[in-house]
Amino acid sequence: MSVELFVSALALGAALLALWLYARFPNLAPRSLVWAVVHFVAAGLVLCLVPDASTSVSAAFRTSFLIVLPGFVYAFLASIWMLRLMQVASGFSR
Repeated sequence: MSVELFVSALALGAALLALWLYARFPNLAPRSLVWAVVHFVAAGLVLCLVPDASTSVSAAFRTSFLIVLPGFVYAFLASIWMLRLMQVASGFSR
């Protein structure tokens, strides 16, 4: 498996997990756009602070599944929350 395919599969899995979390736990969503932006920035910081794991294969897998996957899930979930709040603010919600 190539690195590109692994990262794509990891991102797709994270997006699916984020969609499931959004549907399963709707009360976790922030009520204001300010808190949605705070979550979005926090997710970006988590993904920016990923350590270099090129020393060994096991370190790369640990970093992928313990830091990158949760960071991707958080980033996708924060994006969903922000899109939902902007939809409600614009008046296009049900």
